[in-house]
Amino acid sequence: MDSLSPWTQDRDNNGLFFAPDCNDLCFLREVECNHNHHQVSLNKVGEYVAFPSMWYHHGYFSVKRRKTVIQAQLFAMPTRNPTAQRSTRLTTKMETFIVRRIDRCVLDELTKDLVGKWNTRYSKKLFPPAKSFDGGHVNSDKNRHIPSDKYHQVPQLENLVRMFEQKYNHLCIDSVWLLQKERNNDGFPGWHRDFALGQKITTTIVINVGSYTSSG
Repeated sequence: MDSLSPWTQDRDNNGLFFAPDCNDLCFLREVECNHNHHQVSLNKVGEYVAFPSMWYHHGYFSVKRRKTVIQAQLFAMPTRNPTAQRSTRLTTKMETFIVRRIDRCVLDELTKDLVGKWNTRYSKKLFPPAKSFDGGHVNSDKNRHIPSDKYHQVPQLENLVRMFEQKYNHLCIDSVWLLQKERNNDGFPGWHRDFALGQKITTTIVINVGSYTSSG
């Protein structure tokens, strides 16, 4: 495996590592495999990466004190719209990853909504995450899971979903996972696959929604 290190002392670091060629055996054996890993940074607001949900991946995070980054993970499946399936040039089976950035101004209202109403409109009572994932505990204070039948309750987030569905019209966003990253171990730093969420999920899109600095 490549020995890439995301950590630096002079700047923030937030992103993901991918192991597209690895399988379960790569993480069970004591000797590391020789598969290449890929690193994608999501340090700027609006940066996102789309990748096959069956790929092994993990997040990394290291930022200045009192800074919290809000990240959204969109779990997508192939659209049922036959017109979109015929018209798109993209295949429903993604075989690589796509790194892009949208205008951060598009995210301003969503970011304000998430920061100001995290414990009300986006409360863990309304949108509870799974209690555990891949054998590890999920912090319900920092994670939210919004299924598609509840998008109407959070219109600012629904706008983001519809924008990505229009951009990649061969996909339909089945659910959104929201995550606040404040400390190095926040998120999912262990190797895992989103494919475990269900075989209908084929593509994951992870986007840096915004950040804020606490006064405490």
